[in-house]
Amino acid sequence: MQELSGKVAIVTGGARGLGAASGRALAQKGAKVVLADLKLETAEAQAAALRAEGLDAVGIALNVVDRGSCEKVAIAIAKEYGSIDILVNNAGIVAFGRLGDPGSYEEWDRSVDVNLTGVFNMTTACLSDLKASRGAVVNIASVAAFTSGFAQVGYTASKGGVKALTQVMCRELAPFGMRVNGVAPGYVATEGMGGKGNPEIEAWIQFHCPMKRHGRPEEVGNVVAFLCTDAASFVNGTTIPVDGGYLSV
Repeated sequence: MQELSGKVAIVTGGARGLGAASGRALAQKGAKVVLADLKLETAEAQAAALRAEGLDAVGIALNVVDRGSCEKVAIAIAKEYGSIDILVNNAGIVAFGRLGDPGSYEEWDRSVDVNLTGVFNMTTACLSDLKASRGAVVNIASVAAFTSGFAQVGYTASKGGVKALTQVMCRELAPFGMRVNGVAPGYVATEGMGGKGNPEIEAWIQFHCPMKRHGRPEEVGNVVAFLCTDAASFVNGTTIPVDGGYLSV
């Protein structure tokens, strides 16, 4: 079904992993998808792959930490395509570090800058267009937003912040007809997550995940796309775990 036909969607960090999967799922529902990524060549390559499947996609360079970059992209997309209807704030990093570790300040700053401030920056840049279109925003959090991640102090705090920011955005933007939700992936087989094939991590997943496997990127992308459709018209301000039951253990 082309439930998103005529809609323009931006996916940050859209060149690979969960961003690429979300972009594909949105495009399969009929959206014009703009894959925004730090490296233009990787964004364009993924967009070309989607076009080869008969889907509507373009690539663009974006640094979510740079507010000027966010504003430039938002202005360019609205001018080129006439609207911004959907924003998926997916760009993020996975970083490790404990309190007091060498480099912990750098790990903290980078995690918060990309994972949390990046969501704020890009949403703010697109806000007037999203209000005009009564648009949908999906923020990619993590199961770490619901529980304490071991040796991931900056990452866990940043993703918890994304969950909280999602709720604040919902309260502030619902009067404009907008919906803002989050998705909290568990252990998904992506380049950024790593671990697939690592015996220690595989054993950990066997013990902690009731489904006893990694998630697939498309399993997250499908939930992202659902949240952008009218089928989710009364879903607002929530962050949905897509974790194979991890948080139930």
